Amino acid sequence: MTFILRSLFALVLVIPVSSGQALAQQDFWVNAEFGSNSNSGTSSSFPFKTVSFALSQVTQDESTLHLMGTSTVDYTRNNGETFPWALKQDVSLIAEPTVSNPNIIVDVGNAGTNAVEFDPGDPVSSSRISGITFQGGAVAVFAAPTSLFEPFAPTIEGCTFLSFSGPAMRFEPGAFVFCDPTIRNNDGSDLGGVVWFIIIGAVVDGQIEDNAFTNVKGTGFWMTGNTSGGVLTFQRNTLVANGWLFLVRIELFLGAVKILDNNISQTNENGIGVLNCPSWSPDSEIRGNDVSLAVYGIYVENTDNVSIIGNNSHDNSTAGIRGGWIVEDNNVHDNRGEGIWAIGAVSGPGPTVANNTCTDNGANGIRVSFTKARILGNTSNQNGNSGILIGVLSQTDGDETLVEGNSLFGNIGTGLTVHGAQVDVHGNTIGGNGGAGIQDFRCDGNQYSGNVIHNHPNSSVGAVEFLATTVTVAPEFFHNTVANNGGPGINSFLALGASTPFVVNSILWGNNGLGMDVVGLDAGEYAFCDLEDDPNPGAPWANISLDPQFVAAFDYHLEDTSPCRDAGTNLSKAWDTDMDWDPRVLDGDQNGSAVSDMGADEVSKVSLSVSSASGTYQQGTDITLVVTGPAGAPCRFYAAADPFGDPYASFPGFDHPFFGTVLLDIAKLVNVPDPGLVLDGSGNLSVTTPLPGGAMVGMHIVMQATVGSPAFGWGQITPAVAFVITP
Repeated sequence: MTFILRSLFALVLVIPVSSGQALAQQDFWVNAEFGSNSNSGTSSSFPFKTVSFALSQVTQDESTLHLMGTSTVDYTRNNGETFPWALKQDVSLIAEPTVSNPNIIVDVGNAGTNAVEFDPGDPVSSSRISGITFQGGAVAVFAAPTSLFEPFAPTIEGCTFLSFSGPAMRFEPGAFVFCDPTIRNNDGSDLGGVVWFIIIGAVVDGQIEDNAFTNVKGTGFWMTGNTSGGVLTFQRNTLVANGWLFLVRIELFLGAVKILDNNISQTNENGIGVLNCPSWSPDSEIRGNDVSLAVYGIYVENTDNVSIIGNNSHDNSTAGIRGGWIVEDNNVHDNRGEGIWAIGAVSGPGPTVANNTCTDNGANGIRVSFTKARILGNTSNQNGNSGILIGVLSQTDGDETLVEGNSLFGNIGTGLTVHGAQVDVHGNTIGGNGGAGIQDFRCDGNQYSGNVIHNHPNSSVGAVEFLATTVTVAPEFFHNTVANNGGPGINSFLALGASTPFVVNSILWGNNGLGMDVVGLDAGEYAFCDLEDDPNPGAPWANISLDPQFVAAFDYHLEDTSPCRDAGTNLSKAWDTDMDWDPRVLDGDQNGSAVSDMGADEVSKVSLSVSSASGTYQQGTDITLVVTGPAGAPCRFYAAADPFGDPYASFPGFDHPFFGTVLLDIAKLVNVPDPGLVLDGSGNLSVTTPLPGGAMVGMHIVMQATVGSPAFGWGQITPAVAFVITP
């Protein structure tokens, strides 16, 4: 049996050769200057004269034409070439320059004619076009492959493209074609475009990378149509244009495309655009690009779920970034108009604008023009108008815009300007702006909590201005610190009368240099506040007028001895974290009763740190948990796992009856060590434990500890610590 199988295998190997189906590929040489079509063309010593003739001699797949260098004669019509050159299956065009004859120039000489066209009916899996200079036609390389379920995967590399009326390369794959080109290390200038894809039902992959093109007069990289799968990557390219529309344009496109680490400079028009894509693929990205000198650096319109991450958009005339659904970690600066302009929702939740740096823009650092936005952790400094402008005029419950954890400093106008209702503003630091810290023109139901508004020099405005007069629901101003401003701390135009307090648990100190802390607030509209100058002294609202004891100038944390510690009131509507994301409410004076502090800071007596000897948090690695607090206090750890990478795997949390609000969501708890642990005589506790693996890998882990107990007489919760378990 073994012998028979081996004989059959040997026979199979012999059959293709004997039938003439797998003959060796052909190699032909062409020299426009010294060649002759009467030569054999099979060596560099006897080259053909024209590529057109050489192509007519190709009878085998995977053959190669070697274009030899010339000194005075190019590959042109006048020298016998016929364009376009038609490439059959897997035929390659390779430049063969020499030191004495380095030029391989193909001059089409007709703006209406293409240079190279692939045979649409032939599959292409290994064709290469390499090292050749093309100039003077309509399109340098055109392909409209139609071979069903066959690969179309040419490589175009190291070529130069000059003075084409259309794009250097244009691809129009038909339905059920696997289109996977590699386009790299090419350059050129004076083109109507660079690479265009017009797709109907093809599977499109491919790499367009490390190319450099200047003076692009039309759309550089353009994708439109409907793919049946695949991800095309456009990365590390340099495009410089003086053209029209978008230098990179994704329009009416159903598919996945990655725009990564490109250098895009577009004079007079737009940089990167995503337009009217109804089903933007979650595999798509716009990341790491440098975009400058455009009207809009990055522009998104009528498309949801676009991620714009880690880009540098600068020196554009109207906006650095307009639109986008996740706009994170971008550096947006020196634009003459807006920095980031979040505008134009289609459906679903609002956008997230997070951890961006927006500086020195001519208008607003960040402008928001629709509901349900999340504006988180941005730095927006030294812009020509507001640090953040909320321009949505009408929102409803459930459509709140969240402005949280931002730093707004040194803007020429206001730090934060609000024109809409249902805005939650939490944990922001707003200082040194030319106008007010906060201006709210709507006020209706807006909530401000845990903010520090300080050092605004303009004496003619208030640090916080409530500019509406009539509201249905009063705004809420809880746990804020308003200090050392040139004008009033709060300047209110609200006609509320002696209503339920809407300014609560806040510190207003050192404003106008004279203690002008509140203007326009009636007795009964503020309570449990520390005011240097109380215009309604003696009112029974538990206000005080004592030095809050800030830690230092520009540091608005409270000393342990601050009279604001445990001097507020516990509010069901208050946020459960302070300005540092430390938990609120804590038992700051250790009397067994957890009560809110006044101001943005909640004094904490305890801490938690997490470290690894290796410096990494790999599965199986030992981590050390260190808690500090009062000697002898009992301690219990909590840990939560969040698969979505939330640094505080938390909201909504649950209330511990003795220790205040615990950040961790009880539904996400993964491990609670033995509660029988206590801090030593120095007030320290160290525990070492291995990190889990398996399903926990890649999850964001948040740890927290409670210190103290009812029997001990008091209790506090440590700030949370977050890290990711890696493989």
